[in-house]
Amino acid sequence: MFGYLGTILVVWQMSALANGAPQWALIVGSLAACSWFVHGWQRDDKPILITNALLLLIALYGIFSNT
Repeated sequence: MFGYLGTILVVWQMSALANGAPQWALIVGSLAACSWFVHGWQRDDKPILITNALLLLIALYGIFSNT
């Protein structure tokens, strides 16, 4: 379930980037990374956990460095 949600959020993030809303894309990307992180946790998939933990940190840095 969280994998599907993460996929939908990633598509939404790409749409936000295409329409010129980078801050909104970072927020949606953070939610997507959290969703994929939970999916990886449930499946005990370490590559997904590590990748999305790093993506979440990068997105949070982008959100808070531009304010």
